[in-house]
Amino acid sequence: MKRKTVKGSFTIEMTYLMGIFAFVFITVIYTIFFFHDKAVLNSAAYECAVVGSMKARKKDFEKEELEVLLRERVNGRCLFLTVSAEKVTLDEKRVLVELLGNKGPAKVAIRQEAAITYGEDTLRKHYIWKKRLQSP
Repeated sequence: MKRKTVKGSFTIEMTYLMGIFAFVFITVIYTIFFFHDKAVLNSAAYECAVVGSMKARKKDFEKEELEVLLRERVNGRCLFLTVSAEKVTLDEKRVLVELLGNKGPAKVAIRQEAAITYGEDTLRKHYIWKKRLQSP
């Protein structure tokens, strides 16, 4: 019966290659986690900006509602990054949401903006003028 043997140099070379494969695998996993977290932060900021642009038309709306919504959307969903800063700015024409996430040298800054539109007011004015022009 013949015995198969492996040379010692082959074993040493495999240990080097396994180290390289492990490094590449871990790097790919961390990169996937980074882009996942970036997508989570981006979608949360966008959703908050759009919801804020719709709710800002109401008289009793406050900016704190948007901040709570943003924290709810981000809290516990990031795998790699930690959210270090969140800012919601509300003025007459727009809602601006800014997020900053970081972990060591990896940093991501997200900025989403949505315009506050008053479409129903324009349609209402158009309807009133159309009615006035049609009546003799």
